[in-house]
Amino acid sequence: MELTLRDIPKELAEALRKESELRHATLDETVIAILREQLTPAVPFSNGLAAKYGGDWTEEQVEEFERNTAPFREIEPEMW
Repeated sequence: MELTLRDIPKELAEALRKESELRHATLDETVIAILREQLTPAVPFSNGLAAKYGGDWTEEQVEEFERNTAPFREIEPEMW
């Protein structure tokens, strides 16, 4: 399938060019990769662990996780 995009804002076009350079890919390859990354659901692990333990977190779950794991990010001076 071929697709033509018109009236792409300059800042977006420049960001796509820069991304293409970073990926060492053509502009077409870059746009396709970005679309695929954003629109294709992740493939679950074959052993089913991702389906069992993964998934989207609510904002509240993220906040709870951050609160509960904060002590693990603290440096204990006596250990250093």
